[in-house]
Amino acid sequence: MKIAIIGDTHFGYKRFQEDSFSQGAESILSAYEKAEMIILAGDIFDTKIPTMETIGETVTIFEILKNKDWEVKYSNDISKIPIAAIHGTHERRTKGSLNPIQLLAKMNYLIDVDNNCSIFDLNEEKVCIQGMGGVPDEFAKNTLRALELKPKEGMFNILVLHQSIKEFMYIGEKTSSLISLNDLPQGFDLYINGHIHDYKTGLEGKFIIPGSTVVTQLKPNEQGDKGYVIYDTNTKTHEFIPIKTRNFKFKELTFEEANITDIENKCRKTIEEAIQQYKEKPIIKINLKGNLKKGLETKDLDLSFQKEYKDKCFLFISNELNSESLKQKIDKIREIREEKKSIKDFGALIFGEKLKNAGIELNNPGAVLDELTDKPEQIIERIKSQED
Repeated sequence: MKIAIIGDTHFGYKRFQEDSFSQGAESILSAYEKAEMIILAGDIFDTKIPTMETIGETVTIFEILKNKDWEVKYSNDISKIPIAAIHGTHERRTKGSLNPIQLLAKMNYLIDVDNNCSIFDLNEEKVCIQGMGGVPDEFAKNTLRALELKPKEGMFNILVLHQSIKEFMYIGEKTSSLISLNDLPQGFDLYINGHIHDYKTGLEGKFIIPGSTVVTQLKPNEQGDKGYVIYDTNTKTHEFIPIKTRNFKFKELTFEEANITDIENKCRKTIEEAIQQYKEKPIIKINLKGNLKKGLETKDLDLSFQKEYKDKCFLFISNELNSESLKQKIDKIREIREEKKSIKDFGALIFGEKLKNAGIELNNPGAVLDELTDKPEQIIERIKSQED
């Protein structure tokens, strides 16, 4: 059986709404032509309560799928089209409330396999698909354990998830509460996971992340091809099918003792190179890191020049200049705690750094801070006398 696997389409995503529909539709309609059934791995919609317009656009796409004489049959109701789906984290609603995937299931556009064993037949072959819809990461382990999902004997067994997976997170991301490949119930022939937005595989091809069909997170990993996967249950092999998408360029610019002109010039160069590289209006994300020349603050940086490019690209600039990373702040607090420094010492350290950034270096900033704290009137008088 040839099964198309499609990840996060995020229909109705406001920032790039047109892309969400055109690129998601391309994946689904291409799969409709090439595959014998389709699995949707969650976050079909971008929100748990989509607008009527978003539902209408989505239904228009799914209506086309009814035109095909599907050979694969759903065992419980052969009249239903063989599209299996789970809800993602964006679609998750409280217990007892109808989520958008359940709505599409009621409209006979798909089969909801969340916490459900659904069997699909093609000639003599039986494929059993079970799923766990997206839950908050901190509850994923316990939820997966509580469902007690087990493969069915004599069938090709597929488990569909929509979670962060420890082995596929990037350096710096918190992973302690995430499920691992080792936490997956054993014995399934294929594991499919949504939620992660770039195409990845694991377990020697038995674990597949198809990735999203639209850029939403503006992260470096979203610069690659987007598309969907076709898996062949007979050969146990798969192929990634790329689709036409809007180009996305991510660039991190790091500065050392930079002035305002340098930063603007480098930003402009990056933007103009990306515009020339891509024919259609691209998405460009620039992260500014490092530090400014002494005496300058992040508020001095004027990014209003972005408006000049509004007709040529979708531009996003993140200004992280002069900002400590969270890790640096935590490390600093841990160091102070280990050295048993007081709050007063900590304040002196920060005060000294602020003065240094302003171009003022003191041998003993703590003493100056003490004077400012204990004898502010004397400090003011001293400043006045120096001015006279």
